[in-house]
Amino acid sequence: MSTSPIASGIAQTSLQAAQANVLANSKAMVAKLNADLITIYHSAYADYVTNMQSGQNVPAERRNPPVPPMAWEVAPPNSDGFQFYQIGTTPVCPEGPAVPCNYDNPQPNSQPNVIMIGVLITGKWYQALKGDTFPSGMTTPPQPDGHTYEKFGAPVGPGWYLQVS
Repeated sequence: MSTSPIASGIAQTSLQAAQANVLANSKAMVAKLNADLITIYHSAYADYVTNMQSGQNVPAERRNPPVPPMAWEVAPPNSDGFQFYQIGTTPVCPEGPAVPCNYDNPQPNSQPNVIMIGVLITGKWYQALKGDTFPSGMTTPPQPDGHTYEKFGAPVGPGWYLQVS
């Protein structure tokens, strides 16, 4: 018993049956290859967003979002009537939006008690930006978003903030 969705038998040895089999295979491969390209692109875009929001220096040439690759498509029939697959002329998915670079935030300062809360890390934890001089272990007054945060120090860098209300 075969697991192939294509019926077998003597009728499947004709040129038309072979062309239909190749076309069905090409369509299946196009779907699989495009799904893989979309996964790879989404991974590259997620890396881009992470780098842009990290607060680290991102070189100017890497501040643009990645461009999606061209999608695979079923090719026109060749001289024998078989249709294989080829790289098309349309992107596999829409390009993700550009993200502002957090490195461009204000640079460090020497004024005491400056609160500089960055992006959400996970849960209720936020990064403290370079230049934050608020003391560790203290709770901030209500911020413009209406929340208060407790500052946690770090052995390297300005630390983290935990949203407490």
